[in-house]
Parts: sequence; C-alpha cells; structure tokens
Amino acid sequence: MDLSVNTTTGDMLLVPLKQLGATDIIDINSRLYYIKFKLKKNITVSYVYNINAKSKYFLQRISPYPLPKGLFTNHDEIIDFIKRDIRKFKTACNSSNFELFLEITTTLGYVSSDIESLFLNYNIPKEQLDQFYHQLHQLSDLVHQMKAKSTHIILKD
Repeated sequence: MDLSVNTTTGDMLLVPLKQLGATDIIDINSRLYYIKFKLKKNITVSYVYNINAKSKYFLQRISPYPLPKGLFTNHDEIIDFIKRDIRKFKTACNSSNFELFLEITTTLGYVSSDIESLFLNYNIPKEQLDQFYHQLHQLSDLVHQMKAKSTHIILKD
C-alpha cells in the first residue's frame, strides 16, 4: 500500500486560491497548507487543509472561528467551497450584527471545550446531564426558530 502523498495535487490549489484573493498561503512539507484571506482591516478568514495518503483533502476553517468543514475528493471541490465561503463572509462582515455573531461563535467554541473537559474529567450525575440535554435542545429549537423567521441570503454567481 502506497502511503505517499501526491504533492502536485496540493500545489494545484495555490494559483486558484491566489486568484480568489488569498493574502497568505503557507505550504508545510507539501502536505499541510495554511491559507489566509484578509477581508477587511480587522476581519481575516483562514483555513488549513491537508492531503491524506488517499489524496483526499481535509479542510478546516480556523478563523474567525474554528470549524471543521470536512473531506473533499478533489481540488475543484475545495476551491468551490472556499470561494462560496469567502463570498458569504464578505457579505456577512457588512452586517451590523457581525461582531455579536463572532462573540457567539467564540463562546460556543469555549462551551464545547468546557463540555469535553467536564465529560472526560468529572462524574456528572444523570439529573444534571438530563437538564443540560434539555437546555441544549431548547437552544437548538431557538436556532431553528430564528432561521425560520429570518431572511435567507442567497448569493448569486
């Protein structure tokens, strides 16, 4: 079984990413790539992706908040995803609610980390877990209600 990584595959992304406006592209051993887009003075969207031994791309957005975006099968898919994502952020960063949105997503990231620490390091009583589970579902319901009552932004090519 060949465990080598096709470095040409990773390099094929560099030109299209620059064309999309990437301000920095850092190639780490032709297997891990860091890409940064500066949208405004204080707004940067950055990604990291790596190419595994099966020549699949794993992409994660790392700023303005970390979020795994998944596995992609070819460079066209990853370019298309980043292109759409950057367009959405360019639109969103003009919103008067953008700073609050970033605070909310940052807080959710901390909560996720705290939950992991809680579950891995403490013996939590079932009643407390049930309460947490109920409140989590209330929050999820609120997100769905907000979505249903808000205008869906559709970006056209």
